[in-house]
Amino acid sequence: SSGINAEYGGTSVFAGVVVYSVLGFREATLGTPVKDVEGGPGLAFIAYTTAVAEMPLPQLWSAMFFFMMVLLAVDSEFGTIEACIGPLQDYRLFKKIRKEVLCLVVCVALCLLGLPMCTRAGLYIFTLWDSFSVSIPLLFIGIAQCIAVSWFYGLERFSADIEYMTGGPPNIYWKLCWKWFSPALITIILLASIVKQCLQPAGYSAYVGCLDYPNRPGNGTEGWVETVPFTWWAQILAAIMVMLPVLPMPILAVLSLLKGGSFLKL
Repeated sequence: SSGINAEYGGTSVFAGVVVYSVLGFREATLGTPVKDVEGGPGLAFIAYTTAVAEMPLPQLWSAMFFFMMVLLAVDSEFGTIEACIGPLQDYRLFKKIRKEVLCLVVCVALCLLGLPMCTRAGLYIFTLWDSFSVSIPLLFIGIAQCIAVSWFYGLERFSADIEYMTGGPPNIYWKLCWKWFSPALITIILLASIVKQCLQPAGYSAYVGCLDYPNRPGNGTEGWVETVPFTWWAQILAAIMVMLPVLPMPILAVLSLLKGGSFLKL
């Protein structure tokens, strides 16, 4: 595990050096400060590409960059599809279906769900989905996993399971992280995210054009974009996306207790 962590850390450092060197080159050539560059799709398809276009042999660098993006997307999909198929195969309804057929069905369904993001309003839909469907629900799930494993199932039982599978007990550092450090840090991040959402209205970056361009679509800014609040219906949809992954956990726990069982046995 230490080797894998070192590999991930080295990859992150290398990626950071590559990204910020290109953004620094963009600032030197176009005058756009790095601090004004926003993340998300704008970083990959606007900021990064404009910098690549100013380099020597821009066709070569552009081809290599987008080929890397394709490989990155395909690599990410392996984990995503496996995460979807694994729980489905636990249900009796899907056990008789061959795994490759189930993979095809899931991929086609996800492709159809992603088609609205390819329309003219696609960036609006993508930003709404990316901002609310992952961040806060994932933090809730992370806290629930830490509490369920370390406190309900039992840290010593979990350590014994790891020792049985790997042949050696986990280090005391990991035990402290699982039981104390990780839940505390995730809780702080979750509370900070909730406070930020309450104090700062949710919005998205809309392209309004450059101040020097006469045919700009909006008022124009130096950074080409400005933050626009989401509409009321989008905020309702965002609240639903946040609650859907979180509500099943307390609901199923309460139902289990009402039926005379105990979710602690899980």
